Amino acid sequence: QCRVCPGGETRRTALVRFASIEEAAACLAACSTGTPPAGLAEPVEVRFADTWDTKQKRNSDGTEFSIEVIVKGFESSGLMPGGLGRYDNNSQCALYIAGLPSDTTDYHLFKLFSPLGPIAPRGVRALLNEDGSCKGIAFVNYQREDSVHAAIAVYHGALLPDGSKLRVQQKAQKPQPQICHPPAVPIVDSS
Repeated sequence: QCRVCPGGETRRTALVRFASIEEAAACLAACSTGTPPAGLAEPVEVRFADTWDTKQKRNSDGTEFSIEVIVKGFESSGLMPGGLGRYDNNSQCALYIAGLPSDTTDYHLFKLFSPLGPIAPRGVRALLNEDGSCKGIAFVNYQREDSVHAAIAVYHGALLPDGSKLRVQQKAQKPQPQICHPPAVPIVDSS
């Protein structure tokens, strides 16, 4: 399996899943010679995907932990306002946003919507395609209902540079699934 991730014009990242660790190690050894592969002008960097621990060590300043460790700790503790959950099902405080550009990220959503009220921990989510681009749809979970109304008043119907309009509305409650029972059929004893 291979997935090319979105990135800049000069550098791209891809995730490649091999059938075995041996195959992955062989690819790593073959690409780590410092010689550019055929058709490329520069060498490529190949490494095993990060685990949560290796990512923390690589992104930190050399200390035993990084800010990610601190943030995740507070989020999972339940001490922050808004609780533990990422996406609260309280539709009174949740927004549905549509018409977003393909480069939208959770960070952009937070920057746009946080000035209008407190957002729950991990309470912004842009839906992504397999290639990492935004599907144009996102959700924001506020902690107060008045923030939802303020966001709708500010952003709903906003004209975007391409001429389309941003759609911002209160998230609709999912209907309860209908349970259909088969009709009662009398059992006939034929003996």
